[in-house]
Amino acid sequence: TCSMCAGNLRLALREQAAQVSLPKGRKWDLHFNISPLVREGHFLGVPDMSHKEGRRKQELLQSDCEDMVHLHNSLPSYCVNFNAPGAGATQNHVHIHAWRQTFRYPVETAPQLQGTEEWSVGEC
Repeated sequence: TCSMCAGNLRLALREQAAQVSLPKGRKWDLHFNISPLVREGHFLGVPDMSHKEGRRKQELLQSDCEDMVHLHNSLPSYCVNFNAPGAGATQNHVHIHAWRQTFRYPVETAPQLQGTEEWSVGEC
């Protein structure tokens, strides 16, 4: 059973922090995380659950990647990320995390390796 959809902690009973409308008409609902990683602000983002395509297992789609890039570009002081079962996710319901980032991760400032190319996730 998914605690985001059923039980006394389901998202429908929690205060929604915001709904973000993204290009291509997709919407994500942001909720305060009940087990925050950081006190400065940790949110769970779920695709608009009023639509069937928003109620799916924790599986990353191309459109999710595009949405995450757009969210990060819109909220540059937040770390936006995805985890899945087997990689620390406690829910098998599609969701992303966004938390206030007060420092830079080493990978963000690492030099690009020689012989590698930059890549993009598409137009956002």
